[in-house]
Amino acid sequence: MKKALKNSLILTLLIISTVFIFYLIFTKIDLIKTIESIKSVKFHYFILCVLISTFINIFVYAKIRLIIWQCLKHIISYKELLFIRLGSMPFKAIPSMKTTDIVAALYLNKFNNIPIAEGILSNIIASIFCLISLLFIFMIGYLSHLLYHIDFSQFQHYFTIMFFISILLVIFLYSFLLNQNIGKNILYNLFFRKESKHLTILQKQIETWKELPASKNILLIFYSLLFQLSELIIFYIFSKSFGLNIPISKILLYVPLIIIISQLPISLSGLGIKEGSYVIFFFSFATKEMLLALGLLVFFVNQIVPIIIGVAFTFPFINKLQISEIRKYKHAKQ
Repeated sequence: MKKALKNSLILTLLIISTVFIFYLIFTKIDLIKTIESIKSVKFHYFILCVLISTFINIFVYAKIRLIIWQCLKHIISYKELLFIRLGSMPFKAIPSMKTTDIVAALYLNKFNNIPIAEGILSNIIASIFCLISLLFIFMIGYLSHLLYHIDFSQFQHYFTIMFFISILLVIFLYSFLLNQNIGKNILYNLFFRKESKHLTILQKQIETWKELPASKNILLIFYSLLFQLSELIIFYIFSKSFGLNIPISKILLYVPLIIIISQLPISLSGLGIKEGSYVIFFFSFATKEMLLALGLLVFFVNQIVPIIIGVAFTFPFINKLQISEIRKYKHAKQ
């Protein structure tokens, strides 16, 4: 009862904060001008962004999951992972679900006999590699930003900063990509310090992950980078469609920050946070209306389009799960 009350209270607060965020956005920005900006986007730019979003959000993400399951010593076909990704995409439209990974874990538990705990572990691994990739993009953006604004009269100061950042980057990459006993042990100790029977499977699978070849880690980093670059590429293309001249260093620096900020539990499914952040971070490059239009277009193409595509596969996906439950029930009765 207390848990239900707590969840209801949290949901109510999130709804209120979401409404408040949209109120702030649309009372400070001319909605008519925003709509006009959206209409001004060239059609071929829009189609290009849709194709990029579809390829990266569906095909590349399925490839990431394929590599992870191979590393965890489970044989799942790429075709099946594509079906899972497409069929579960519309679940992202549910306010309490920012990701489809839990649905995928339930599916794999039913049809591939993979324990839910291992499904959760695969989600943790995917999230970690995506976060590492996002931080790597941010660091590249930060270094580019420093080089772009460097004052050569203070070269020694900038060189010292870049030297220490480079050392940290090298240690970071070495720990998580090449040495199997540093980075992954850190994660192991962070997540699984307490002994628990519920974490036994996860602990065993973490040991498997710690034995992962460096080549697999590099492949995961490559595809995770490509996955995280999706929003940056789409943002860049739409900005060019609007005739904006935003430096790539700024995009590499700010967009990863915006993605991280949008994941904070401030509003319902992060609605309004990302769009408002685009206006705040890039205010010196365009009008508020144009930046809001840019944010809405990026959101639609990168989030809504894959969901729309997935709708065609959702009913077969749900039916398959229901048929499985019916068969399970009949088998139990016999």
